[in-house]
Amino acid sequence: MLSSSMSKISIIAVVMNRNARIEYAVGTWLASRVDEIVLVDWSSSAPPSLPKNSRLKVLRVDGESEFILTQALNLAADHATGEILIKLDADYCVETDFLDRIPLRDGVFCRGCNKGMDPDENARSLNGLLVVSRESFLSVGGYKEGIVGCGWDDDDLYARLSRAGLSPIKLGEEVGISHLPHPRSLRTANMPNGNYKAMRKRNRELAGGEQWTRNSKRTQWIQKAWKFRRVT
Repeated sequence: MLSSSMSKISIIAVVMNRNARIEYAVGTWLASRVDEIVLVDWSSSAPPSLPKNSRLKVLRVDGESEFILTQALNLAADHATGEILIKLDADYCVETDFLDRIPLRDGVFCRGCNKGMDPDENARSLNGLLVVSRESFLSVGGYKEGIVGCGWDDDDLYARLSRAGLSPIKLGEEVGISHLPHPRSLRTANMPNGNYKAMRKRNRELAGGEQWTRNSKRTQWIQKAWKFRRVT
């Protein structure tokens, strides 16, 4: 089980125009024992209203019209200081003791699992949950930034962590993490391709294509305080 007395634990997450959801979710994250929350606000039209808290770090990315989750999550991980990273979606809520239920140990990573759920139960999906050591995350290059929009970003990373010798432990709602319900249409809002099936097909091909490593070329950012803009 995770113990903040043993390792510093950072939540990393991203939001774009889901303010009510992230405002509610962050409240549950702060009620837990996590040491740090690094949230990337990816050009939301209006920044979310979040509490001032020494454990909450908000990185604002300006100038983006389309949501690119992989790039945003790598930026969050770059600015996290914990030895353990917990990646949560913007609408994942946690119970106060959820860290006590996560069985992370050497040689493994923990990932969300939808086993036993009906395919239409997107509201309960936890596939985006990841718990991994920062060292392991960085060793495989983090998220593959060629994957954009929605789909296969998580599966691609899980496959690379497994090839690196880590064993996956699949987690569900029993660990005290839940997904705020939403319609499927919200999932693809602000995505770069209006054709959901075509976007997922492209991402699947990218996930199985050229390997992504810690030496792969990543997005470069211009930083001023906690505001970021991509280098063009």
